[in-house]
Amino acid sequence: MSKKKKSAPEEGLDPAKFDLVKARELLEKEKARLSNAKEDLGGLRDKLETEFKTQLHTLLTEEERDTLDLSSDPVAQWRILSAKHQEFVHAVVAAEEQAVDAFAEEIAAKEQSLYQLEAEARFKAKNPDLDFDAVSEWFEEDMPTRAKKRLVEKEGDDVDALLDKIKMAYDEAHPTGDDGVPDLPVALSGVPGKSADVDRNRTVETPNRANKLYGGR
Repeated sequence: MSKKKKSAPEEGLDPAKFDLVKARELLEKEKARLSNAKEDLGGLRDKLETEFKTQLHTLLTEEERDTLDLSSDPVAQWRILSAKHQEFVHAVVAAEEQAVDAFAEEIAAKEQSLYQLEAEARFKAKNPDLDFDAVSEWFEEDMPTRAKKRLVEKEGDDVDALLDKIKMAYDEAHPTGDDGVPDLPVALSGVPGKSADVDRNRTVETPNRANKLYGGR
């Protein structure tokens, strides 16, 4: 169950097929790799900057060397140095930064997916008799849109709290009597032929608690 419909979890994160503890261990290893990659990126920039200064002469054409050595035009000299620095340092570092950023985004997506699956596992452990699929389907398909939006906005990224509140809303929308029989809507309570309430000789007067709680659709 999530704030919105989501695609199937990435391979390695499906609790029905994989061990969540093992998945967490693998993810932590990837996060360590990302940290090392970020450190290496800083070292790469320093290394290239040093090499650029010490090997600049070999990067220049004869004409460019003459311009730097003999020309009195500072603008022309700056353009040559800037272009060479862009090619030798900035372009290389930018490519590595792009790769690291893509890796970071991949890890963030896995982290979010795994966090949701872990929260669902904790929720199911607390509510072993609950039909999780039924609650999830009700939340996605039947819960009033405005109520769903307010609930998601209030809980933010706290999936554990969100799942607990969804269950509370589900229970409010599906009340049961003392005998476990679902209560009828007020419009049908006490109407002959509509319910076992006739046999119990009582009229069910259960307000729509979901609408009361969330202010209706």
